[in-house]
Amino acid sequence: MKHRIGVGILVGFLGMVGGWLTGCDLFDDVPDDIEPGVIVLTDTGSVVAFDEDGKTAIWDATLASGAAGDLLVDGGSVFVINSQSSVLALDASNGAELWSASVGGTTRGRLETLGDAVFVQTADEVIGLDADSGAELWSQSFDGLSGALTTGDGALFVAGDPVRRLDPSSGDEEASYDIGDSYVPDIVVSGGMVIVGGRNEVVSLTTSLDEEWAYPLDDTYTSGIAVDSGDFYVATDAEGLLGFDTTDSEPFMEVLAGEALDVPTVTNGKIYVTISYGDLIRIDASDGTEDWAWSTTNEHMGGVRASGSSVYLADGEALVGLEADSGVAGWEQSLGGMILSIDLI
Repeated sequence: MKHRIGVGILVGFLGMVGGWLTGCDLFDDVPDDIEPGVIVLTDTGSVVAFDEDGKTAIWDATLASGAAGDLLVDGGSVFVINSQSSVLALDASNGAELWSASVGGTTRGRLETLGDAVFVQTADEVIGLDADSGAELWSQSFDGLSGALTTGDGALFVAGDPVRRLDPSSGDEEASYDIGDSYVPDIVVSGGMVIVGGRNEVVSLTTSLDEEWAYPLDDTYTSGIAVDSGDFYVATDAEGLLGFDTTDSEPFMEVLAGEALDVPTVTNGKIYVTISYGDLIRIDASDGTEDWAWSTTNEHMGGVRASGSSVYLADGEALVGLEADSGVAGWEQSLGGMILSIDLI
C-alpha cells in the first residue's frame, strides 16, 4: 500500500553502507514481533522508523548529503530524495539501501509510484525510474512544471501549466489542460475525477482532462488536498478548509475561515489539518464539526498522519503521538533535526 523512538535519539554517521547512505543501524534489542509503523525524514538526512506506538526505534539511516524533503512508502520500500537530487530506495523493514539514482537536475515537489515505477520531477523534466533497481525507464522534457504528481485511471497526471496526462510506461503526453498559471500546488484523483488545486481556483477535470467545473478562490491559493472516497477537502492559505463532492462545484463544507492551513489528511471520516504556525485540528468530515485542537509553539510542522487510534504529528524536531479520539498527547520523541516528511509503513 502507498501512503503518501526513544526520546532524544541522536542519529549520526555510522559507516559506509551504500553510495548515498552513510549509516544504517538495525537495533538488536528490538523484539522480533515489533514491526515498523511510522517513518520520518529530517533536514539532517536522518530516516528513522518506529513501531506503531512510537515508543521503539526499529532502525535509522543517514543520507550522506542530507534530505530534500520528500518521503514515500510503497510496499516494502521507502523512497526518498536527498539534497543532491538523487532518489534512494531503502528497505522498509531494516533501512538498508536498495539503490540510488541521480536524476541530473534539481528535484521539485513529491515522488509518486504506479506499478513498478517511481516518478520524480526536476525543473523541466519528468522521469520514470524502475522501482526495483532505480534504472531510468524514461525522461521527458516539459515547460511549466509545478512539482505535484498523482496517478489514477492507469495514468500519471502532472501539475503545472498545462496540466498533463502522461503514459506511465513511456512519459508520452496523452492529454493536456491549460489552467493559465504554472503555480499549481496540488493535484489528486478523487471519485474518477482529476482535482487541480491552483492559485485562485479549484478545477475538476475528467481523467481525459476535460473541464467539468471550476470553483474560484478569493485571492488565495491551495495548500493541499485530501481525498476520502468521492469527497475531497481543499486547504487554503486564507479561506480555511473547503469540502467538495466531485459532482458539485459548490462546497458542502466551509470551516476555519480566514485561517492559513497546511496540507490536510483524512482517515476514517476525520480530517486532520494544521493551522500554519498554530494548532492541529481534527474535524468531522461529514459536517465540519471540530472534535478537538492540539496546540503547539513550533513554527514548522512536517505533516500529520493517522492510523487506527493514533495520530502522528511532525512538530518541529519532535514526533508527537496523540490519541485520535481525544487529541491528548501520549508521547513525544526528539529527532535532533527538523522533520521534513512523515509517512506510514
